[in-house]
Amino acid sequence: MNLSATLERLCSLSTEAAEVVPATLYRKHPGLREAIGPRGVAACRTDIGYHIEYLCAALVAGHSTPFVEYANWLSLVLRSRQIRDDVLGESFSLLADFLAVNLQTDEAEAVAKIMADGRASLGSHPALPGISRLMPETLSSDAKSYLDSLLADDRKTAASSIIERQREGSSLVTLETRVIQPAMYEVGNLWQKNLISVAQEHLATAISQAVMAEAFSQAEFAEPNGRRALFANIEANHHALGLRMVADAFETSGWETRCLGTNVPSATIISQIDAMKPDLIGISASLPSQFVALSKLIEMVTAEFGQQRPFIMLGGLAINSMPGIAEHLRADISAADAEAACRIAAEFRPSKND
Repeated sequence: MNLSATLERLCSLSTEAAEVVPATLYRKHPGLREAIGPRGVAACRTDIGYHIEYLCAALVAGHSTPFVEYANWLSLVLRSRQIRDDVLGESFSLLADFLAVNLQTDEAEAVAKIMADGRASLGSHPALPGISRLMPETLSSDAKSYLDSLLADDRKTAASSIIERQREGSSLVTLETRVIQPAMYEVGNLWQKNLISVAQEHLATAISQAVMAEAFSQAEFAEPNGRRALFANIEANHHALGLRMVADAFETSGWETRCLGTNVPSATIISQIDAMKPDLIGISASLPSQFVALSKLIEMVTAEFGQQRPFIMLGGLAINSMPGIAEHLRADISAADAEAACRIAAEFRPSKND
């Protein structure tokens, strides 16, 4: 099976599948369209596109885990909105049938195996699969207090709690990774369980961005170490907080840094590498569906710069939730958080200027 050709075929089938599969589902369940309403009908079409994105992610990863975790995540989200697992499982089956007709035999077999694994996993319902492996069993008192401020939309209290800890001697990177990050993971967990609204999730993110900016202005900085680092989110990754934490950690540790932000096209990253000549690039992926773009970016960097390419570090929830995926994608290393990223970068390879 030619992976690149298979991925292209799957993507080309997404629009048609998003029309055919829901229509078949509604014919088999006449009351479903009325039960879910117009918004549910639109969401069903969108979900078929996501099914295909995660099939592609599983093919790139070389195993079913990205699709299985997606299936369980979507199951929990839909169940909190009164959509049963059997409906989700049937949409997987109908999509597999559609793809079997439109893909080559070896491609259809690989896709069918991944989707069967996804269907078989329904019912296990781990709490936010990727995050659950990264979160502590219980939040620290500082993280819990910060979370309470976020949920109360209390920016002033959230900021003062972080600034006060800074004045007591805690570093910016420690506060970001041990207070703000776990609190924001819990915000995501609460949204998935339908216990808070998407508006509350966005407000929590906005507050944390403002708090981090204020705390950065009061941080202590190490002497410049002569090294340069470039950070960016892969295309379609719109989650900025984690990337900002890593960039903050490197900058306060003495690195010259440039942070391109979210949803950065691969061509832009390549041009910035050429202009900046960084020792390291850090790329974040929040969802396994971004593995396809991430794999292509790493191929582009290697082809463009060869042995002179910068050290490639991957991070983000999608990377952290799948041990070994960074190596599979041919990156140099991965890091679970800003503290780890800074430590690994300092130890793994000397600066080009050494």
